[in-house]
Amino acid sequence: GGFLPDIDSDDSKSFRLSFGITGITISFLTVFYFGLKYSIIEIVIIWSVVYLGIKFCFYKVLSKFTVHRGIIHSIPAGMCIALIFTSIAYYVLKLGDAVSWAAGTFLFIGFIIHLSLDELYSFNMFSIPIKKSFGSAMKLFSKNNIIGSVLIYVMIGIFIYISPPFDEFRKKYISQEAAKTIFCNFFPQNGWFKMKE
Repeated sequence: GGFLPDIDSDDSKSFRLSFGITGITISFLTVFYFGLKYSIIEIVIIWSVVYLGIKFCFYKVLSKFTVHRGIIHSIPAGMCIALIFTSIAYYVLKLGDAVSWAAGTFLFIGFIIHLSLDELYSFNMFSIPIKKSFGSAMKLFSKNNIIGSVLIYVMIGIFIYISPPFDEFRKKYISQEAAKTIFCNFFPQNGWFKMKE
């Protein structure tokens, strides 16, 4: 999630790195999903097509239609990507609703940490001048791309509608019972670095 806000930066190292990592990850997930259904050569072809499609085709499309610190570099984009990831984890990877929501939540947290650090970097604590980039990271819409902003919100609505059920995630990770479990297990009860039996 921490790399994702910069996927709209055509020449950044994180842009190239994130596409390389994303391409490899999705390619291997695809192979694991189809692994027992095809021959080895078919799996190699599937892996190659998915990797090259993400690494080059999706890269070209994204670099052509996005601007650095545009709508991709925003809170709604983080929400949209997290919801897409949650849906992929649930429907494609069959991870279950609670785990899928947890994965999407962690991705969103990484995304928000990146945006927050970009905002903190926009000003100097010891002098008054503020960089022009201040306010461009934690935005809710892009004034320069109204259509893109509206599309992001439409996609959020669509993926909220098709996303997996939220109740199991809420019960496991957000409820009072979950908070009590976390609190009880936060510090070791039988001494430090002694494994639980």
